[in-house]
Amino acid sequence: MSQELLNAIQALIALIITGFIIPWIVGKLGEQKFDKIKRVTERAVKAAEQIYGAGKGEEKNIYVLKYLRSLGMTLENTELQVIVESAVKEYCNKK
Repeated sequence: MSQELLNAIQALIALIITGFIIPWIVGKLGEQKFDKIKRVTERAVKAAEQIYGAGKGEEKNIYVLKYLRSLGMTLENTELQVIVESAVKEYCNKK
């Protein structure tokens, strides 16, 4: 598969997440609760990056999800994963 095609697929997935899934989750939770979850998730992503370093995406993902669950996050796994992926994308764009 070409790099251009992979980039296009990633862009489409990002568009779907930011354009449809995140707004749906915000509507379900309310903006204040979503913002709180997003801030905590962003901190957990940064911590995982510091702990595990480059690569090791699966270990970092497990760390973040376990941390969020330890705080009592009651979202479904897919919803929580979307928020985590969004935080990772933002983190990577800021680097």
